[in-house]
Amino acid sequence: MLLGLIVASRWHPALAAPLLPLILLGSVLPALSGATCDVTQEEAPLVLNPDADVFLGAFLEVHHKSPKSLMGCGRPVAAGVETVEVFKWALDMLNRGEGFIPGVKIGVKVYDSCGHKAKAYHQLRSLLPMLQKDSQSCVGNSSHIIGTLLSNTLHKEEEIARVLREHHIPNIPLGDSAVATPEHIAEVILSSAYDMRWEHLVILHSSDEHSVAVVKSITQRVVLSDKPCILKIKDIPYRSDSISAEVVKAELELFVSNLEAHSPIVVIGDEPAIKAVVHAIAGIATSAAKHQWLFSWIPDAQALADVETLLGSGRGVYTIAPYPPSVQSFEEHWATLVDTSVMSRQEDRWYLELVSDRGHCRISGIKSQYGNSAPCPSFSLHEFPVSPVVRTSHVLPALRGLLTVVHAYKSAWVTWCNGQVGLCPSLLYLPRAQFVQGFLEPSETFNGSLMMGRGSRISDDVLSVLGVSHLALTGLVRDDSRGPDFKQIIMYDGPEAKLLDRDITIMPALCSSHKCDVCIRFRSSRLEDSSAQAHSPSARSFLIGDPKDVILPILLPLHNEGNEPYSCGNVVNRDAVQDLEAALWMVDRINSDGYVLPGVKLGLLAIDTCSSPLMLTKEISAILEPLHGTPTVFLSTASKEESLAASTILSQLNITLLSTKDIASSQPPASFHYQITPPIEHIAEALVKYLYYLDWRYVSVLASESEKRALDAFKKQASARGVCIAHEETLTSVSDIDSVITKLKALSETGSRGVVLWTTEEDTLRFL
Repeated sequence: MLLGLIVASRWHPALAAPLLPLILLGSVLPALSGATCDVTQEEAPLVLNPDADVFLGAFLEVHHKSPKSLMGCGRPVAAGVETVEVFKWALDMLNRGEGFIPGVKIGVKVYDSCGHKAKAYHQLRSLLPMLQKDSQSCVGNSSHIIGTLLSNTLHKEEEIARVLREHHIPNIPLGDSAVATPEHIAEVILSSAYDMRWEHLVILHSSDEHSVAVVKSITQRVVLSDKPCILKIKDIPYRSDSISAEVVKAELELFVSNLEAHSPIVVIGDEPAIKAVVHAIAGIATSAAKHQWLFSWIPDAQALADVETLLGSGRGVYTIAPYPPSVQSFEEHWATLVDTSVMSRQEDRWYLELVSDRGHCRISGIKSQYGNSAPCPSFSLHEFPVSPVVRTSHVLPALRGLLTVVHAYKSAWVTWCNGQVGLCPSLLYLPRAQFVQGFLEPSETFNGSLMMGRGSRISDDVLSVLGVSHLALTGLVRDDSRGPDFKQIIMYDGPEAKLLDRDITIMPALCSSHKCDVCIRFRSSRLEDSSAQAHSPSARSFLIGDPKDVILPILLPLHNEGNEPYSCGNVVNRDAVQDLEAALWMVDRINSDGYVLPGVKLGLLAIDTCSSPLMLTKEISAILEPLHGTPTVFLSTASKEESLAASTILSQLNITLLSTKDIASSQPPASFHYQITPPIEHIAEALVKYLYYLDWRYVSVLASESEKRALDAFKKQASARGVCIAHEETLTSVSDIDSVITKLKALSETGSRGVVLWTTEEDTLRFL
């Protein structure tokens, strides 16, 4: 049964963007109502070693999303297929002979979410029956699941993380941080710049959490050493669509055109963003060849094939990559797939799909978009000399995660089984919470530090074969007959470095008398008081950096309200700190760009309102007079009540207040009070028009307690437009979500197939 759902949640105000309705399909609702333990074919995993004693659950993206169906799977993803193969190879190593854990056979259940979060929720329920409402009727012993490995996208899902945490299921991410911490990546990038004598550079970065953390760590290290000179920092405007590709190309071309020849450009990003930059470079090869490039992680091999002319231009193209570049035993396993893959064997089908996709050819019995093409002449893949190190970079996170959990489980076996071969009863019935707290949590530093080289923790022969990796500065070059190739130059092992290629020729980028006069100056702390307090007339406000030409005051509820009037509490508001970071970042960008405000520098005066209109009034009065010239505008990320209190004072002085919150009501905004967020009445009007366009004329509506104004506005617009409300309910902290879903399913039988949620982020997550 199909049940429509429209979510009009309140998200973070700093986004300062219209709230757009999110349409989901009610196929997620049965998963939440928890009826049965049946595993559909779509949810069934690929089980590696079905007769294993214990399993890990791996949630990967082995296929892209299908462009032709809502929850379908499309073309195979090379990194996903390679990860499945590294599981097969590693399990063979771990289970060989008596086994890494004597008598205990290890298996992996691989789920392919195809990039669909909703599908991953279904699959998680299949792996862990205790997550269902009636778990006691389920078949299967979930205690045999000793951990989960989640793709980077799913690991960031707060609800998934919460469920696994509540049930004490070990959860290892398969993202960038599983290979090396942002701090370590930053350290290696700066060490590489130093060793290549790059005294100045520019940075391009994507906006994912790991990449931003790398950039932040670089800037913090530059504060301490004052080297190298960072001339510019620019974000990569990447999205996963063709429009974004053209935007990336146009912005990259403009960016490099303003740089002097031979300028070092450091590209920091996740795999999709780096791939997008490489594709953009292919479109501006002439301009790109004038500069030097350093990627924070090795790009895709096929993408490098598109920039072969750049690799053979004699200019420097470098990347940070794993060292050693490959594990010989795994590469031998990969090479044998040409001869050992069998179409009838389920565990080989994904590799054969990749062969078909790469070769644009047909393999009988294998699903592919090339079903009408010529048969594949063999099961081999066309590869380049650089392919093994790219493959190693793809599989390292999964290998790290697998070894982390298995190593912890062996420690538990040693402790509880006293040398008894196999799963002893004490280990079999060991509570998951006790396993996590006693054996896995101490190993988190082991997992995060594998790239730093902790060989002492991997003394066993099996794990030694699997290897301990470091990071290396790697040159990307072209082999005239075979395509993209690589040469590893310097290996970094903590504070030590080892020169691997003595024949390398570098191109220094030295600071001339004028080139490094315009470096970006970074603060050692965003909230430090030292120099700021000298310019600040109030203890609760601070001018960050040196005084500028234009000072922009911003009201932020950085702390909670104190117990006494005109006092602040000790609890820090994380959202407000993020707003401050965003504002500081934008001011840095404007000041370093030089085009938005030529010859003018902005300063930022942060004012802590302490979440109190009284404190805010006091702070504004204290800072106005000492400022050099009266500001013409204040920014506010504070609450509606605080912003209105500020507006009362500022409007008397003809000062405009610009709020990121929805402060509008039925009254029009004052002449000196504006907001970025559209009023909720406008959103309600747009949403009802959208429902009318979808021909959803009979819907149910759920609202959080705090969303009364939104609910009233929606009901008013619905009445005017002829959209009928079948059921209306306010969600409280004690509302039974299962019973609400039961009501909605019953109403769907009467024709009310649409549900509108006017909910906070927390209530939306509860419902989903």
